[in-house]
Amino acid sequence: MLYISSKDNQKLKMLIKLKQKKHRDQFGNFVLEGFKSVELAMENGRTIDSIFMSTTYYRDNLKKYKELAGVASERIYIVEDRLLKASFDTVSPQGIMALCSIEDFTFDKIDYEKAYRVVMLDRVQDPGNLGTIIRTADAAGYDMVVCTRGCADVYSPKAVRATMGSVLNIDILREVNGEEFIAYVKNLGYKIISSSLEGSLNYKDVSVTDKSVLVFGNEGSGIDKTILNESDHLVKIPIYGKAESLNVSVAAGILLYHFSPDY
Repeated sequence: MLYISSKDNQKLKMLIKLKQKKHRDQFGNFVLEGFKSVELAMENGRTIDSIFMSTTYYRDNLKKYKELAGVASERIYIVEDRLLKASFDTVSPQGIMALCSIEDFTFDKIDYEKAYRVVMLDRVQDPGNLGTIIRTADAAGYDMVVCTRGCADVYSPKAVRATMGSVLNIDILREVNGEEFIAYVKNLGYKIISSSLEGSLNYKDVSVTDKSVLVFGNEGSGIDKTILNESDHLVKIPIYGKAESLNVSVAAGILLYHFSPDY
């Protein structure tokens, strides 16, 4: 173990830099907060660059520390409480965080025999919505989430926190060209189901048994028209009250379970 007692420590400086996307892309790492997330990353075989614990957390959680035996001691840092607190994105941090590798894929390298049900997010800009949808897709049994260019960064602190660990459980493609992806998977026999308020059917009247991609769009403008035109089904959730629409993460929860592989 190594001890950090200065704000000028280079490892600590990098930890703080990773709050910004340009640095996450530069270093190929993102930040996980909390013991459960760190433990899950290790269980899933993700590469852990380093682990940081506050002095108080280390003192009070020696048993948990022993469960991190798979990480070399020279990659575990004990940091003075006041210094580490400045690195956390939460109001009441647990006192432990890790730098975890970003696993990027290109859609032409995916094994589509395994990726049976796919979720596509087209320019979903709120990281809380993005993370919540990833979490729900994981819970509902989907195999992959595809994020087009213009989406919030999957690995931003808010998005990672909203996934509640699901960012580590499901394959995620980032910054994908939506038109190219749709054309590619349609050639593989996938059905495209898009959530749309216009020209659509009640989702309860649509069922899909084939390979499918379920698409959700931008909070303000919805799904790109090119993708809508290539869709096999346009579906909507009926509104019975006076609200104009549902939040995209709420709508996604309803439709993800309706079209779930295990529904």
